[in-house]
Amino acid sequence: MAVLVFEAIRIQATSGVSDAALNTIIGLFKTAAVGSITGVVAGLILVELLKRYLIPDHLQNAAFLATVVAAFSISNYMSHESGLVTVTVLGVLLANQRIVSIKHVIEFKKNLRVLLISVLFILLASRLEFSEITQIGWNGVVFLLLLFSIRPIAVFLSTLGTDLRYSEIGFLAWLHPRGIVAAAVASLFALELEHLAEHHSALEDVANQAARLTPITFIVIVGSVAVYGQTISPWARWLGVAEAHRRGIMFAGAESFIRQIAKALQNEGCQVLLVDTNQRNIATARMEGLPTCYASILSEHVQEELDLGTIGSLLAMTPNDEVNSLACQEFADVFSRANVYQLIPLTGNDEHPRKISPHLRARLLFGNEVNSSVLQTRTATGSNVKTTRLTDEFGYREFRELYGESAIAMFIFEPSGNFTICTTDMTLDPLPGQTLISLVDQVADSTA
Repeated sequence: MAVLVFEAIRIQATSGVSDAALNTIIGLFKTAAVGSITGVVAGLILVELLKRYLIPDHLQNAAFLATVVAAFSISNYMSHESGLVTVTVLGVLLANQRIVSIKHVIEFKKNLRVLLISVLFILLASRLEFSEITQIGWNGVVFLLLLFSIRPIAVFLSTLGTDLRYSEIGFLAWLHPRGIVAAAVASLFALELEHLAEHHSALEDVANQAARLTPITFIVIVGSVAVYGQTISPWARWLGVAEAHRRGIMFAGAESFIRQIAKALQNEGCQVLLVDTNQRNIATARMEGLPTCYASILSEHVQEELDLGTIGSLLAMTPNDEVNSLACQEFADVFSRANVYQLIPLTGNDEHPRKISPHLRARLLFGNEVNSSVLQTRTATGSNVKTTRLTDEFGYREFRELYGESAIAMFIFEPSGNFTICTTDMTLDPLPGQTLISLVDQVADSTA
């Protein structure tokens, strides 16, 4: 929209008054048409090339980047400033097509975006003199305050008739920081208008106003990021649409031993979610009062349709080691690699270190010999998931003396509600006041 408005200003200033309206309409249509068509064509070409496996995997990131630059340049050559429309349409098309997977390209884009945005912000800000900002005066402050009223009004009008709660609408109304797009477009248009003013006297007044465009945009960016950045988190918690910490755990699998673990966590106030394709396991878990999802942990439904706002970790505990590894890779972007865990792969003639490459595995749960087979066997023979409050009189040493080395420590809860998931690379030393969730043998448990 900003590109089209800029084109309207440019055409009206460079055309005769009698032709301004017609040229503006033609120019706007040409910019939108050329940008959209070029973007669609470039997107379809990329999709077709990927579908036919004509681009080697190691060149796909470079091919996408080269295509974006080429489409932008070709579009700009055919119609001034239509390149921004082109790359926008290209991105929308690629993101919404379901023919080929572009997840690896999205990861490349994220890395590239951080680098380019960091450099671009510095370059754009370096063009500004501090005196240019101070010259804006109180008008800039008033303009900034105006933004905090426009956003709530726009959100309220656009959500009329929807099923959003008032708390969700209130959250949306207070979430609108400006960023690099505003800075880049404002700087670009200011430079373009100043350049045009050198050749067209009709744009002299517009160019003088354009000189204020960049500093006032940076005032908006700094002000909105500072205000929203400092207030959005407590505002969201006050509205009840977010938690201070995402303490929930999602389990891949709903076998008997997983249900026992989930029940113990739920009793400690931890939100749990069990995802499984076994209908009997899901039905049993629901009867036990556990939240469930009847789906494959690898399906798009889990990521796109389920509310994972309070879930912060994944524990992949299915009997299938490959599914566990794939699930952890899939959710590493959602929860971060530090918060995805899986059971150690099943041993097969002591060759489990070679069954799945280390870089494909997540953090390993509980102990070096604790796999799904061990847990299933232990629970089937009477072992129980036990919650133990450690005290000065009964600490972790006394716990080990009572239950022996066969006890499997799983979770350590703090009095505040935070918890630690036990992994193979941890040195366990729970302290008095903490709560230990573990798997213990039935004989030792009955003795206790």
